Amino acid sequence: MNPPHGLKPRYELGVDWMQVAVIAGAVILCAVAVWVIWKWWQRRQAARLAELAAGAGDAGPGRVAGLFETLRGLTPAEPFDTRAREEFYWRLGLAFRTAVEWRTGISATSQTIRELREPLRKRLPLPGKETAMALELLERSEGIKFAGDLATPSEALAARDATVKLIAKLFPGEGRNEGLNAGLYE
Repeated sequence: MNPPHGLKPRYELGVDWMQVAVIAGAVILCAVAVWVIWKWWQRRQAARLAELAAGAGDAGPGRVAGLFETLRGLTPAEPFDTRAREEFYWRLGLAFRTAVEWRTGISATSQTIRELREPLRKRLPLPGKETAMALELLERSEGIKFAGDLATPSEALAARDATVKLIAKLFPGEGRNEGLNAGLYE
């Protein structure tokens, strides 16, 4: 259809359905790709957590001693940058959560600090002051891992020592005889 003045329009205003179909297909393909990557990442994180918390359940003296040995070998990496801080506090928090799981049966390795707060207050076999210290340790750990809070290597070592003392109080007498915790008690 030509306009009455005889000029042809520069562009056709009709919809090119082939182009719309290609764009819609590309959007759907991208959405599926993002979903697949997201699921892969979740599985990877779950496998990593399962690998570190392998064998959570009944804690025998060997397991508790192994947990102490893991903590003893946990030192801040140099340089203590964001990634190193996150890794250090992730391992520290996982070790404490594993000990809590072994001692109380609370599924601490699969809960957030918000979900853990009440069960720990009610079922953690520690005095109120030490339970508060445990909650503070977990909150600090979460803050460093997820909110990007800062920590120095000396603070990290102090947190590790506090974690060892808390776990030692959860399992009195465990692991001391093997000399695994030399210098980390009282």
